[in-house]
Amino acid sequence: MSVRRKCVDNMLLWKENQGNLVEEKMNGIEVVRYIFLASFNMLGNLMLSRDLVDPDSKETSDFFNAINGIMEWGGHPNISDLFSWLRWLDLQGLRRKMDRDMGKALDIAATFVKERIEEHKAGGEKREDFLDVLLELKEAKMNLLNYLNWRSTYSYW
Repeated sequence: MSVRRKCVDNMLLWKENQGNLVEEKMNGIEVVRYIFLASFNMLGNLMLSRDLVDPDSKETSDFFNAINGIMEWGGHPNISDLFSWLRWLDLQGLRRKMDRDMGKALDIAATFVKERIEEHKAGGEKREDFLDVLLELKEAKMNLLNYLNWRSTYSYW
């Protein structure tokens, strides 16, 4: 089954489960949330070989709200863009709000990277996805820097 098909099937299942709950409580369904979750899981499966979010988890809700905030604050016109000498005042509080939401999103994303590093340390299999490639590049860069440092230390020039 393709990644896209799997994510769309999960979204439809989540929506159906939520629809059953709505009938009991007479609330509405937030379709945007489920489309976001399915899209994000699709990207997560392509880059990290795993579903990143679950509609019932608190972490997912926090991540969804943080990403929504980032998009909202990024779309607001900022008076500091017109008058750069006002930038340090942050009159509208956009920088503070953006920093808060970006921090939440980055903290959650960092947990995914930490989990993968721990998985590699425990001898887990390499998945050869985007994250594995980035981690290998980081390791190769460190090896190159160590080699260059060693060479400059013991160079006779």
